[in-house]
Amino acid sequence: MVGGTQYGAKNFLTRTCGNLDAKIELVCDGQVLELPVGIEGVIITNITSFAGGSVLWHEDSSDEYTHTPSNGAAKPSLGPASIHDGLLDIVAVYGTLHLGQLQVGLSKALRLRQAKKVQVRLKERLPLQIDGEPWMQDPCAFMLAKTTHERDTVTRQVGEVLDWAGNANVITWEQRDVLLAEITRRVHAKDQQHCAIVRRHFAT
Repeated sequence: MVGGTQYGAKNFLTRTCGNLDAKIELVCDGQVLELPVGIEGVIITNITSFAGGSVLWHEDSSDEYTHTPSNGAAKPSLGPASIHDGLLDIVAVYGTLHLGQLQVGLSKALRLRQAKKVQVRLKERLPLQIDGEPWMQDPCAFMLAKTTHERDTVTRQVGEVLDWAGNANVITWEQRDVLLAEITRRVHAKDQQHCAIVRRHFAT
């Protein structure tokens, strides 16, 4: 996540990430992404929920919740969110209040684009968060990419086998849920280790 919404009340009062569209640049699959005026946070994710279960990527294609470029170009073709499609989902929020509203279902994030690779350039010192506590990051540039690894395929197949076992009464649904939760926990632990390495890289 790029922007100040994770700094809560402090950002609400100081608006440190106002005019974020002029402070960062995103290049999605080789094309510069036009950012909406007035946003204060950009969230790039490959999962279907955020911050304790908030749904960021929705199916609302209205102008209010899906960004249309100001140059008259058509809205980008956007599909459903999936951890297996190799795409990153990019949304924007208008600040702390907007983020709070979408967390309780009173609003929705602004969908921007889906892309395989996203280049991010910070033009000034800004809050940055990668699956953990945010920090202030000096101007820099970095690349984000989501690929469908063999592990993702295996994880999906394991889930399908557990569903089959439940339907065939090989195991109970309670046992299926316990096994799936443990598999998910172990996969997430590996992801956390990787994110910690990335955060240390930015800190150096």
